[in-house]
Amino acid sequence: MLFLAFNLNTRKNKEGKYYVSSVKQKWFNNLNFRTAIDYAIDRNAMVYNVANGAAQPLYTAESLSSIFLNEKLASGHERNIEYAKELLSKAGFYTDKKGQLYDKDGKSVEFDLYTNAGQTEREACGVMVKEDLKELGIKINFKHIEFNSIVSKMMTTSDWDMV
Repeated sequence: MLFLAFNLNTRKNKEGKYYVSSVKQKWFNNLNFRTAIDYAIDRNAMVYNVANGAAQPLYTAESLSSIFLNEKLASGHERNIEYAKELLSKAGFYTDKKGQLYDKDGKSVEFDLYTNAGQTEREACGVMVKEDLKELGIKINFKHIEFNSIVSKMMTTSDWDMV
């Protein structure tokens, strides 16, 4: 089971610095932004290219066999890049002539995506997510790091954007 998570942390550390930059907080905590990301990801391509068709697309953090599965979310939706672009526009984002996405304050949309190194399926899916989001004009810095480093970022330093 693979899924993505955004860092929605809006708190500050002891020095008064945000764990997640205030710019990224605005993006990540915007429902239209997150929904656009959701619609831009080609889960079916992941199933066929990474799992050789021996999997099912996942639209929720719960496994399809989980007793906690929300049946309304289980069937998901088809990828719809045009709808994703509409949602971003509705949230005040726009693209320049080169196709780079900017927020309403003129900040280019770029963030980090982490996965643990050595997990070929996760690494392959991360590359696919990076390419899918590139179609929206989003620049993803995809980084494979040691599992313990990811855990530390998530649990101790809160220094992460997406995992």
